[in-house]
Amino acid sequence: MNSGSNRLRVLAVVPAPYVFGLQVVTLDFFSRLRASADCHFLLTKWSDGEFGRRLDGLGIPYATAWMGMFSRKLDPRNLKMTLECVFRAPQLFLCYHRLVRRFRPDVVYTSNNHELILLHPMLWAMGIPVVCHMHDPPPNIPFQLASFRVWARPVTRFVAIAESVRDRLLEFPVDPSRVTVIHNGIDRAEFAPRARRGDRFARQFGWDGDVFIAGIAGQMHDRKGHLDVLGALDLLRDRVPSLRVVIGGRQQGAYYEQLRTFVTERGLGGRVGFCGWMEHAREFHENVDAFVLASRHEEGFGLVLAEAMAVGVPVVATRSGGAVNVVEDGVSGLLVDRCAPDQLAAALARLCDDAALRERLVVAGRERVERDFDLDRQAEKLLAVLRETANRKT
Repeated sequence: MNSGSNRLRVLAVVPAPYVFGLQVVTLDFFSRLRASADCHFLLTKWSDGEFGRRLDGLGIPYATAWMGMFSRKLDPRNLKMTLECVFRAPQLFLCYHRLVRRFRPDVVYTSNNHELILLHPMLWAMGIPVVCHMHDPPPNIPFQLASFRVWARPVTRFVAIAESVRDRLLEFPVDPSRVTVIHNGIDRAEFAPRARRGDRFARQFGWDGDVFIAGIAGQMHDRKGHLDVLGALDLLRDRVPSLRVVIGGRQQGAYYEQLRTFVTERGLGGRVGFCGWMEHAREFHENVDAFVLASRHEEGFGLVLAEAMAVGVPVVATRSGGAVNVVEDGVSGLLVDRCAPDQLAAALARLCDDAALRERLVVAGRERVERDFDLDRQAEKLLAVLRETANRKT
């Protein structure tokens, strides 16, 4: 570490075009780390600016450079993106070099593997210890296995957000001694238990106060399983007539229109509400009776589950990657198979019918969050890894 100071200097490379789950986690961790470390971010100029605005709110400085993403796909959009990354690479390398010389970091932090691919030549040449916070490893297909041997070389330490992420990372393979599991964490003060369900959504969509509202929120993408939740609602239209579904997220793109079309064609208009994007997740959780994570892909962690559990909302999740590390089936929530609307329907029907079950899940869910997903404790673990990694500098 830098002589004459006990404060760790961390350069965080996070090309965040938008603020979704991974970016929220990164901001939460660094809001804690800044008390013990001097932090500086390198962001991408290809963004809506929201991540930078949130760093401004935390008082954390940042620089911007042209950081994009390489793709193996050869369609016009992805080919254009890859060619632009190649064209802009010299500018990125120069910006990174100047930032390192000015800030003099003890350790470089990356929020996933894409940054390693973009900056591999500079990370390798400048020799600063690197910690890669792995949220979602690439698939272990031949191309990725071969390229991993190149871009992973500068990494001193990997941090996996869940046991399932660690297991996927070890398939590449990675020496287990280089991987540490640190679960994502939530601010339990921000997600304190609610007294009762709020009536915001019931009022917004003109529903009776005694309806049972299941919520799903996040990116509008088919891998998130919104159609499976709507399929479950369709299956329960006669069995549980009081069931309603609220879908949170930015209302844009072809997938959003596909969801609207499904609702119209199945005659579910009076039972489904699209509430739009809500800046604070707690606002969403406070106004639903159950939260559903219906992912069809391998979730890195499933932070929204822990948030809902902390607020006091029973959860249903698919067996999708890190979600099984958050939810203990039948104890702190209910797990179902992916792409299985019938199983989602059965789980939601159980919650609607059984108040005692809901209460048991709520109590166990809160205890689980307090024990394993407290943000302050998880940030301390990450700081320890960063310090240990920085001390390996020769």
